[in-house]
Amino acid sequence: MAEGRLAKRLPLVLGTIHAFVDLLCVTAVLRALGTHDMDAAGTYAIVVGYDLIAFAVQLPLGLLVDKVSALRAASVAGIVLSAMAVPSATGRAEMTMVLAGIGNALFHVGAGGTVLANARGRAAPAGLFVAPGSLGLGLGLWLGPRADIPIWPLLLLAAVSVAGAVLVRAPLRPQPAMLPAVEQERGLPARLWLAALVLLLLSATVRGFIESVGCQWCPKATFLIVALPVVGFTARLLGGYASDRLGWVEASVGALLLSAPLIAFSRGSVVPALVGLLLFQMTMPVTLMAVWRVMPRRPATAFGFPCVGLVVGTILSGEAPIRRMLDAPFLLGLIAASATALLLALELIGVRRRQRFVPESAL
Repeated sequence: MAEGRLAKRLPLVLGTIHAFVDLLCVTAVLRALGTHDMDAAGTYAIVVGYDLIAFAVQLPLGLLVDKVSALRAASVAGIVLSAMAVPSATGRAEMTMVLAGIGNALFHVGAGGTVLANARGRAAPAGLFVAPGSLGLGLGLWLGPRADIPIWPLLLLAAVSVAGAVLVRAPLRPQPAMLPAVEQERGLPARLWLAALVLLLLSATVRGFIESVGCQWCPKATFLIVALPVVGFTARLLGGYASDRLGWVEASVGALLLSAPLIAFSRGSVVPALVGLLLFQMTMPVTLMAVWRVMPRRPATAFGFPCVGLVVGTILSGEAPIRRMLDAPFLLGLIAASATALLLALELIGVRRRQRFVPESAL
């Protein structure tokens, strides 16, 4: 019963801190850009550099965090570095970029790994943790350019976040009862382990690509600045709970297939594009938990692994030769490939169709 209460409380607390960390990092980077009045090339370098550090570095940091069993320490260090990035915005923009990027990456693998290791095999806690990040990102995009707002409320948020990350109690390593049955018995054969990871990486790469281009034809308006973070929050939160209740295969793969025509044929229509992106992003909690099922004794690494695919997909979405291919058949094919890769990966790790997971109310 105590484990059940922990599974409910932990992602809520760390998810709230997740929103604060993303808010701190985005605000810091945007303030650095505004302070130094950079040209287009300089702005691009700082923004892309931050994204690369914040996402791609999660994998090597996750490996290190798991090796030294430092999930809580990584979470706290990530918050502290993210907070330090805010006052550094008046100095060198490159320093702000590095502090915010490493801080964001450290917090994600530390706190995200903690949630995965204590989720008792369900996707809902992962969704509850990742969802608030979209709101923090959206608020940071609004707050960052506003130089008239003092930084002390942000530093106060950081102090509260550090206290929350220190006080929340969770095992540093997953307990035997929390591991998938396949891991408790004999583990996955090496061939299946590698194949499942490649398929999950492919699915995550497509997700990074589609999230970058899914609404590109929509009219640029203030409405989208608010709508996109709300869609991301709703998708991730709903995706975890729906997958546990309906089945991981049915909810995640089904949502991908339903999203395909909405995204491919929206062509600037805001409502179909947003609904399509909502359905498409519902797979994130299942992807995270699927990677964890492959490497349940390395939760920080499991959280950081899909982020490599996300950053690769985001980078590919900006390549001119690929952008010229962005028609409906191409998008339909990409999303179908993502759904197929996720379905095969779930089959490899032992998740069957119509297989449900225990709802939180039953714990």
